Amino acid sequence: MKLLKKIAPFAISTLMIGASMAGAVALNIADWKTQFSNTNTAVVVGTGVTDAGDIAGALTAAKAVGIDTASSTVTGESYQFQKTSDKLNIGNLLSDIRSSLTKDQMPTTLADGVYKDASSSEYEYTQKITMGTALRIMQFADNDYNDKAPTLGINLTDDQHIMNYTLSFTDKPDFTAAALETTTIDMLGKTYYISDIDTSNNIITLLDSSTSGIVKEGETITIGGEAITLYFVSSTPTVKLKIGDTITNSMAAGATYKLSNGNYIGVKDIMYVARDTGSSSAELTVGTGKIKVYDNYTSVKINEKTVEGLKSDIGLSGADLSTITFAWDLEDEAYVTPDSSALLPGLEAVKLMMTGMAFPTGEEIKVEAGSSDVASITIPFKDGTKEVDLLHSNTTNFNAIGGDTDEILVTTRERYLAFNKAANAKYFIASYQGTTDAESYLISASFNNVDDKVTLKNEVTGSDICTIATDGECSLGQVDLTAITVSDNYVNLSINSGGHFDRVFTSKGGMFFLPINATGVGHGNINLTETPTAGGPTWVLEMWDQNKDQTTQSDSSLNITFGHNSDHDVHVSAITGAINTYGFEEKDKYYLGYVPSDLATKVEWDKTGNQYDAKITYYGEEVYGNVFVAASGASGGSTSWTPVQDSETDKYVSKNIVVIGGTAVNKVARKMLGLDEATPVYGTESGWADNTGVTAAGKGILWMKTSPYTEGTGKYALLVAGWTGTDTEKSANYLQLKASTAAKEKVVIDTNALVEAS
Repeated sequence: MKLLKKIAPFAISTLMIGASMAGAVALNIADWKTQFSNTNTAVVVGTGVTDAGDIAGALTAAKAVGIDTASSTVTGESYQFQKTSDKLNIGNLLSDIRSSLTKDQMPTTLADGVYKDASSSEYEYTQKITMGTALRIMQFADNDYNDKAPTLGINLTDDQHIMNYTLSFTDKPDFTAAALETTTIDMLGKTYYISDIDTSNNIITLLDSSTSGIVKEGETITIGGEAITLYFVSSTPTVKLKIGDTITNSMAAGATYKLSNGNYIGVKDIMYVARDTGSSSAELTVGTGKIKVYDNYTSVKINEKTVEGLKSDIGLSGADLSTITFAWDLEDEAYVTPDSSALLPGLEAVKLMMTGMAFPTGEEIKVEAGSSDVASITIPFKDGTKEVDLLHSNTTNFNAIGGDTDEILVTTRERYLAFNKAANAKYFIASYQGTTDAESYLISASFNNVDDKVTLKNEVTGSDICTIATDGECSLGQVDLTAITVSDNYVNLSINSGGHFDRVFTSKGGMFFLPINATGVGHGNINLTETPTAGGPTWVLEMWDQNKDQTTQSDSSLNITFGHNSDHDVHVSAITGAINTYGFEEKDKYYLGYVPSDLATKVEWDKTGNQYDAKITYYGEEVYGNVFVAASGASGGSTSWTPVQDSETDKYVSKNIVVIGGTAVNKVARKMLGLDEATPVYGTESGWADNTGVTAAGKGILWMKTSPYTEGTGKYALLVAGWTGTDTEKSANYLQLKASTAAKEKVVIDTNALVEAS
């Protein structure tokens, strides 16, 4: 067995799917998400892995794809793009939630202010941030971010407008050097010293992060970390300063001097006193940057260098200063995710940040080939989960609704359904759809031909619902059925208002249209007598989701096409609909996408095998992102698992552990298998091969065991390992794609086909 060298970020995203700890349960890989949480889990990589830092970075970045919960708490001043009645869903524009921010949203950073000019006259002003109109949460995959792993966040592109900051004077000061120079003004929570006003070219020169102090002639003070001596004061008045061994030239009030470390000293005021009557002094300020603010949306310069992405404008009303505006237009790509924020360039006072996506607990719907010739769906009904065969194919055409010509799923758009056992009817689905609630039941019928009665059975629970004759009534939940006619192996049923025989609802309210044998256009229509077309027949399984108020939407959000592969086997050949607004993102033939809606239905399309299948996660409640404009020092975000090395025992022994790599590289893997922790076990050596069954390249293993360090405490260890590093990656992909079907504690994987090894 080779050393594990690197685990791809996308593969490791499988290990970032957190859930609340539900207490100790039976060892079962299918339920692993409920056994681990972000706060009590550590990912352990072996000391035999030389690039653990790469793995650590991948794990952190992957949470944008896989994490299911996210904190909206930010430490420091911030505004979250969220209203009580309107949260930031996938595809929503930030500006649709709020187009501009003021003191009401950020009372410190955008506080109203009073500016005092050189003569101490006061002028009130307000501050505002206006958001760009193209910022939205969406899924993206970029070569420059997380190895092109599909990620939910804000992908900022070249030249994209992020925001404008505007300071607007209510009372307007004179735009003159005499009025403005040597004064200070507060913008974006910082104090700036106005060192120069150029009225000919409309330029304002500022010193940022200024710290001030008064020094007497001949004395030395420390300002902003700089030891400064007032070396000489003239009656002009001008001053000379001594900094270290350097003496400056004569400087008047408003002049600046650049230090060797890039800071600037500005002379705010000179208080000259004749030597025979007293001692002169000067008020000095030290700033970390000399900022030139230009007119007409020209690029800002800091320390004489152009700030990429930041332009400015000086608004004048006659000879008065009306506004100062900074425009943030991105010069290069940037990403706003739980692991990456975008900082206002140059001024660095505010940033655009994201703490993660908020996902409620979802339900899984599998859409796949039940066999080589059957299209099936696994539905979480109100009473439990059940696989339902939708269509059967004879390789040239879809020839039956149901599992075969002798296992018919009876469907109709009418409120009357004819169930004929003699015509091979097997079951039907009865649904009720209210304004905000819906439910479905899979029902079969058996007949007592002696007294013409029918017994209806709930196929999900296995329990009989009722036995009725003609005119008999039967209820299940909100579904009311009436037997209009019961005769030999036949019943004609009617359903109550709001009832349907042509659709099925998940327990959370997602709706799928069932196949209907009909020509022309219609939800679920399939012409079973249609002449086969080139490439084989297709049928579209149409899904509608709900809005945030749990009322069913009136248009399709997802279209899943069942077609045939080159071997004429049924599989999921296409997925289209609203999900293609932003498209699927692909990684190693595994496709991930979200419906841009309130509920953000997630679709995972597995094209790694010969027969493609899909998994739909339907949340049934609002999914939204936690996105903020925040002060530059603000922090916060989702809690991700911390990757540690197996030598850092104290960091993982008390937690659930995900063990990456096998016994050649990871001592915890050896501990799990009851081997000597200090001795690596390689290849076909019995300690590894006999325990795992992973005996050659192309194999991997998932193994859930009680933690070898905390037995009896409800803590678990999950081994994710393969013969090679690539096999380990693919084992992690299997965990993502197919673990829900692994109702066992140990699975050996054929990593080439991504199936359980025989």
